[in-house]
This record gives sequence, C-alpha cells and structure tokens, in this order.
Amino acid sequence: MTATPLVSIITPARNAARYLAETVESVRAQDWPAVEHIVIDDGSTDSGATTAVLARYPHLRAWSRENRGQYATMNEGLRAARGTWVLFLSADDLLAPHAIRQAMATAHRHPAAQVIYGRWRKIDPDGRPLPVQTQLSGRLPRRLFVYLDHISHCALFARREALLSGEHSFDESVRYTGDAIWIQRLIDAGLPMRFVDAVLAEYRVHPAQTVQRAGRQAIEAEQRRYVAAAGASWRLVQATAAAERWRSRALKAACILRTGGPPALIRTARGWQQRRRT
Repeated sequence: MTATPLVSIITPARNAARYLAETVESVRAQDWPAVEHIVIDDGSTDSGATTAVLARYPHLRAWSRENRGQYATMNEGLRAARGTWVLFLSADDLLAPHAIRQAMATAHRHPAAQVIYGRWRKIDPDGRPLPVQTQLSGRLPRRLFVYLDHISHCALFARREALLSGEHSFDESVRYTGDAIWIQRLIDAGLPMRFVDAVLAEYRVHPAQTVQRAGRQAIEAEQRRYVAAAGASWRLVQATAAAERWRSRALKAACILRTGGPPALIRTARGWQQRRRT
C-alpha cells in the first residue's frame, strides 16, 4: 500500500479503569503507522482510577469533563478526530491484531467505500472467547441486516468526512441502542460498504456493562424505536432474535455441562430465569 491515511480510534470511558489499559494496548499494538487514539473520560466517579490509567499513556489525546452520556461522548470524539477514517471502540473492548491494516487494505482496494466492517468476537471478563459467537457474512441484502447480519461499531471503520457531511452522528436521546441505530442509518443512507472477512475486534461481555444492568423493558422500548426507523417488522425481528437466543443458550449449556457438570448448569439456568423476570 502506498497511502497511509490517519485512522482515529475514539473511546468513550466512564469508570473504566478495570479494562481501559487493555483497550489502549490493543490499539497501541496495531501495525499501522498512522493512528490517533482519542479517549474521553465522561465524568468518571471512581476516585480518579480512570484518569490514573489515562495518565500512564501520554500518547493519547485524552481529556475529562462532566458526564454527558456515551453517545454524546462518541459524537464529541467524532468532531475532534483528525483521521480520514474513524472507529468507535468502547473502553472494555479490544482491537484485534492487524485490524487497522486489514481494514485499510480493503479501503485501498475499494477507494469508493465509505464504510469498512468485519467480524467481531465475544469475550468474557477475562478475555477468553465465549463458546457462542455472532455469525456475520457481509453478503446479505442491506434490507435484511436488521434481522440477521449483526454489525458492531467496534469492528466498523467509517470515513470521517462521510459522517460529518451527511450528519451521520449518534442519537444522544437513547441510552442502550444508539450504536445499532447509527449503523442502520449508515445502511439506510446507502453509503458504499465493504466487508472484511476477518475478526477486527473483540467485544467484552461482563456484568458491569450498561446494557447488562438495564431493565428489559427499557431496552425493548429502544429496540422497537430502532426497528421502526429501519422499516422492519418487529415480530420478525423478535422471532429471529428468539431463535438466536435459543441457539446460543443450547450451545452455552452444552459447554457448561461439559466443563462444570450439572451443578454449574443448574446455577446458570437459574441466572437465565432471573434475568427473564427483570
């Protein structure tokens, strides 16, 4: 490749000290020569633990201010970014090795592309891959993405100018589904997209996540709004989501039974039942 466009990685962080260093190191380890990493401390209340992690990395473009919310913080990072391409990486997620190079190689081969996205892998709090992973092909018609093709913002690179000129920012009025709404808006806008058949990021699943602590009804209300905006069928979305949940739980149950025996499976099943009641 002859061109080395600057890539901006934007990380909103709030009370993020536990995983933030791993996130920063995953960006720092990329084999791409032109990277800026923006980290915005969104009003952390952890007695300075998050800012202490940031202080260990003088190469970051980092600052702190009062709490405004995750999606307002991501918009702020987008406005501050200087890169040709941007990616939004949460403070508990990781960029996979060579992720930027693979995405930029695809961008080089397809200069008209405005969005480059790839696979992503779910990991547990300790960074171990979970037994069930989201299937992503990149070959579905765009109108079906809302049902079956699960794109994650941590594995999606977008041209900054395309986002700014098209006013493709995050909806700051939502709390849980702003990234899904944002990606659907990019799809609806018809931005040229290219798929990278490789794992570009790791998405950490842990109890402290905002979405894990949210009530089921609050999340469903936002999901309904997102599905309606996409012009999709709520019933069909629910059906495909239910099928995916059953598949996921069946595979998880088999894995838990194999590694922990019946007692571990019983404990897990009780946890699933408890979450259904909330």
